[in-house]
Amino acid sequence: MALKPRNKTPLVVVGLNKEVGGVPVIRGLSFHVNPGESFAIVGLRGCGKTTLLSLLSGTLEPTSGTVVSGETSLDNVAEWQKRIGICPTHDSVLGRLTVRQTLRLYASIRGIQAADVEPLLEHVSLLLNLTQSIDMKVDACRRVRMRCRRLYAW
Repeated sequence: MALKPRNKTPLVVVGLNKEVGGVPVIRGLSFHVNPGESFAIVGLRGCGKTTLLSLLSGTLEPTSGTVVSGETSLDNVAEWQKRIGICPTHDSVLGRLTVRQTLRLYASIRGIQAADVEPLLEHVSLLLNLTQSIDMKVDACRRVRMRCRRLYAW
């Protein structure tokens, strides 16, 4: 069973700018992410990570620049938010769930039918060597690995 990217078009960011109170926070940012790829936003405190994430999720409006994926842009926030997936740093619910429950949750969020989830879980479990830990609770140490696996798997 091959996992296919849900989105068949790249994420393209061109000349993204955001000012807050007249102060530039994001300046001229451009990049693209190909279908099936994942990326992380890392940096020092105050460098604009949360602002960028808020821009990419559609919760903040850019001062200027373009963010598109296929025919959809940030101009249509409702459609845009159907095309992206974001893994927050603080996921308080996940500490109470098992790996299997976590993957089921994210599968349902991504619109995968319940009947299709178990075969996918078995495939992902084997592919990512989770067979020994799939029914264990996700502790703090595993959460980072799970974020990466969620992005890859779904």
